[in-house]
Amino acid sequence: MIGLSAIHRKALRDLWHMRGQAMAIALVIASGIAMLVMSRATLDSLQDTRTRLYQDYRFSDVWAQVRRAPESVAARVAELPGVNEVETRVIAGGKLALPGFDKPIEALLLSLPDQGEPQQNRLYLRAGRMLAPFAQGEVLVSDAFAEAHKLKPGDTLRATVYGRSQQFTVVGIAVSPEYLYQIKPGALFPDYERYAILWTHRRALGAAMNMEGAFNQITVKLAPGTS
Repeated sequence: MIGLSAIHRKALRDLWHMRGQAMAIALVIASGIAMLVMSRATLDSLQDTRTRLYQDYRFSDVWAQVRRAPESVAARVAELPGVNEVETRVIAGGKLALPGFDKPIEALLLSLPDQGEPQQNRLYLRAGRMLAPFAQGEVLVSDAFAEAHKLKPGDTLRATVYGRSQQFTVVGIAVSPEYLYQIKPGALFPDYERYAILWTHRRALGAAMNMEGAFNQITVKLAPGTS
């Protein structure tokens, strides 16, 4: 017991002589623990924010794309086990032309209901307004593309879809939970100057794609616990 006490006293004396190094080591350990706690708190906050975003803007659970299907198919999909909600839309690839920009621009165009908001994948409006009911020639533009080209509500652009060219007026700048990271399919890095996401009315896009009374993409919300 006496020998053990002597060892303890010697260890304390050695620690006192090395108090500078010991303090530095303690600070490094404390900093590491603090960084771990802050990183974990940041990760939890980001995950909670993502969950709330997907819930508030009704992010779909399932997407299915077809060449062309009549609207009656949606009712059959809605009857499948575990399906809570079904929504159809028209999507198309297109080419854009902007005044003063001579490089080719690719775009993904998605339809919105001719009046009201979509049930799923709702948009957050950063500037301007939503499409007016049944309006012709109006379009919403993704925020990253608008920022890259300094676009604002009231500007115009020309889109060519399925061989048909039409001039659109930008009425709003929007963000979608589907395209928070706006990258062209197959690309390694985003190119916000040459790739855009656009939203326009279902009637206009359906006419350009010969999709009257039909759709080429269906989105689904599932019941809780459904695989």
